[in-house]
Amino acid sequence: MKNIIELTECIIDFENFESSDFENGINIKVYSDTRILILYNEMNEKMDETIFGLWIEFGKEKEKTIMLDAPIDDLELFAKSILAHIDIVRKKYGEQIKIQTDLGSLI
Repeated sequence: MKNIIELTECIIDFENFESSDFENGINIKVYSDTRILILYNEMNEKMDETIFGLWIEFGKEKEKTIMLDAPIDDLELFAKSILAHIDIVRKKYGEQIKIQTDLGSLI
């Protein structure tokens, strides 16, 4: 089972990267900026950006960032599909998950 979200608006703040940039892991952040929503409504203008976004940070000091606009409907569907996916796996493999959890595994 796969959960996929297609995001097309992308900004990066680096020119290149190496595989070593991922040795310290990555941070994935979901943020919202509702100030934009309120501002555009006060001006009675159509928004030209989304209020939600995803940031993927990596590098030795997490100094490299991929920034993606995430439309609210797409983000909500993606989040719901992930939760449904987890629920299906927990129901179908609950006993196996419990065994591995008891053994100290990170599931």
